[in-house]
This record gives sequence, C-alpha cells and structure tokens, in this order.
Amino acid sequence: VSYFLLQLFYRKSSVDLQRLDAVTRSPIQALIAEGLDGALTIRAFGQESNFINKFYSKLDENDRAMLNFLVAHRWLGIALELLGSFIALVATMSIVCYNDVLNIQPGLAAVLIIWSSNFTITLGFMIDNINESEAAITAVERVSGMATLPQEFESKKNVHLGTNWPQNGTLEFQNVCMRYRPGLPLALNRLSFRLNSRRRCGVVGRTGAGKSSITVALFRLVNIEEGEI
Repeated sequence: VSYFLLQLFYRKSSVDLQRLDAVTRSPIQALIAEGLDGALTIRAFGQESNFINKFYSKLDENDRAMLNFLVAHRWLGIALELLGSFIALVATMSIVCYNDVLNIQPGLAAVLIIWSSNFTITLGFMIDNINESEAAITAVERVSGMATLPQEFESKKNVHLGTNWPQNGTLEFQNVCMRYRPGLPLALNRLSFRLNSRRRCGVVGRTGAGKSSITVALFRLVNIEEGEI
C-alpha cells in the first residue's frame, strides 16, 4: 500500500514534467536545423549573435524542464530505497525481538530477511519502470496530437491538366471570399477581376485593403471560403 501511494504521489507531476521536457526540446531541434540550412544567410546579415542568444535561451528552458524531471525521478528513487530499508528493518527487528514467541528456525529467519529485502527491491524496480513507461507515453501523445491537427483543404474537383498547360497567363478571380481564421471578418469579400495574359497590373490601396491577401489567396497560403481562382 505504501508503494502504491508513493507511486500515485509521484505520477501527479512526472508525466507533466516529461511533457514539458519534450515540448521545450522541439524548438532546439528546429533552431539547429534552421542554423544549418541558413548558415550562409545568417552570416551574410551578421545575425550570428542573435541566433546564438536565441539558442541559449531555448536551451535554458529545456534544461530547467529536464532538471525538474530528473530531480523528481531521483526523489522517487530515494523514497523507494528508504521505504525498502524501513521494511527490511522492521522484518529483521520483528524476527529478533519475537524469536522466542515464534520459534523460527535460523535458516527460515535468514530466508525471511533476504526475501523482505529482495521483495522491496523488486517493488522498487517495478514502480520505477511503470513510471518511466508512463512518462515515455507522452511521445505517443504528441504524435496523436499532431495526427489530429486540421488538415489542409483538398479540392473536390477533379482537374485534369494537359501536357501543354499553361497555354496563357490569364488570371481570374470569381467571387473569392477569404478570411485568415474563423471568427475574423473577411479579408476578401466576393472579389472578382480578370487579368489577361501579357499584362502588368499594380494593386493600390490603403493599409488593410487586401493587397497582400490577394497574393495569399493566389498561392493558397490560406484556403478560400467561396469562389474560384
């Protein structure tokens, strides 16, 4: 019962600490990949110190999360060892003090002492492995979370493009409606226009008029709600 209560107390924080460790490790891996891919650009603009400071900041966050998890894990190990030593001590003292009443043979007394010590060690390993397995499940939880993210929009129309496509550079918007995320007003509200091939067009307007939104909708950076392009 004592081992079970100790495990319940440890589980309240171990899973969340392991999750924090995994979450804070992802930005470090992303920064390493960005630094390797964009090393030439970073050096060209003289941004080495900014990237180094940003990397150190993310590394410190991960170190804090990992240190808390290791401290909690070490606390569990010490608590299990103390509890096992106490149980072995109680078993040994009981055999020594009540040997006249119980009339236990010396060989049987030695076996009981060894079993009490080995049993506590076995329980300690079992609880330790259970907690480590439960903490490692956070990786599966993160994979499941990534799998349930909203997927990109897939057009229901079956468009078959010929081998000679495109034949001309005509661009046409037909009643295009687009918003950046649900709940926001429409950035493009039933926009319609046609640009013939071999023409140049400039888009002029005040801030927030939707100039960049046209490019966003054209390259499908944000899915349109209605209309066709």
